[in-house]
Amino acid sequence: MTDLRTGSIDQVWNALGELRDSVTVAEARAYADAEAERIQRQRKFWRRLLPLSVGGGLALATACAAVFVMTNQTVPASQPILYSTKVGEIRQEKLADGSVIVLDTNTRIEVAFTANKRQLTLLSGQGHFDVAHNPQRPFVVSFGKNSVTAVGTSFDIAAFPGVNAVTLLTGRVIVAVKPGNSVPTREVVLNPGQQVSIAGNGQFSRPRKVDTGAISAWQQGQLDLSDMPVSDALMLMNRYSTRKIVVKDPDVLNNKISGIFQAGDTQSAVDALNTYFGLTIKEQTENEIIIGR
Repeated sequence: MTDLRTGSIDQVWNALGELRDSVTVAEARAYADAEAERIQRQRKFWRRLLPLSVGGGLALATACAAVFVMTNQTVPASQPILYSTKVGEIRQEKLADGSVIVLDTNTRIEVAFTANKRQLTLLSGQGHFDVAHNPQRPFVVSFGKNSVTAVGTSFDIAAFPGVNAVTLLTGRVIVAVKPGNSVPTREVVLNPGQQVSIAGNGQFSRPRKVDTGAISAWQQGQLDLSDMPVSDALMLMNRYSTRKIVVKDPDVLNNKISGIFQAGDTQSAVDALNTYFGLTIKEQTENEIIIGR
């Protein structure tokens, strides 16, 4: 006879509770509710129009035309679902269509699906998007005035203050930006292994080949820096910790650094910078470590 222990039962109930409350289940439930509502409206419509069909060909033709219009309506959008991570957290989520997103530290992504479109908004931070193939439902990620449209592909988007970049790992995407109502939309097509940056005025950089392994290293909790200005390296390092590294010397900030760092390991980063540039810790507070010469 199976021995059902109290601890095992509690674990099962806890697991079921977590499944019930997960954002993925909420997303699937919202989409299913919208679909059920659409089907119910169609059934009511049929019941109203079916008696008219016996009255003559005109009534039947009108009914068929009306049903054609209704069946081609878009399924109402589900309520947007917000995915977010805390400082230092990296998390993967599987969406209702089978696509997978990875949220970097301190990142917010909003997801809203309809029958014809998969719309996501990167509100802040950085995300990786592994898109399930579906030509009938484009996968669109908006960030600021910019957007990336894909059908089935894999790409990264960084939306940091003053820094917007899109990196394509596989497939093909169209990156678009609309700076303003009076300015036409600009577009650029990326091929695998290319990255494009977008300036605040909506100007694209020239697509360039990059090391996609280094670009994606954050998904494994690492920062792969190659000949990067210290100012940019500090911006990336500080995203993963509430305790920030501060360097005030402009000569140091303009220098470049290379190496692989563990995301969120502030002390190791400080030790590396001190060794690399001959710096020392000048002051420490709960929120900052100030280093310099």
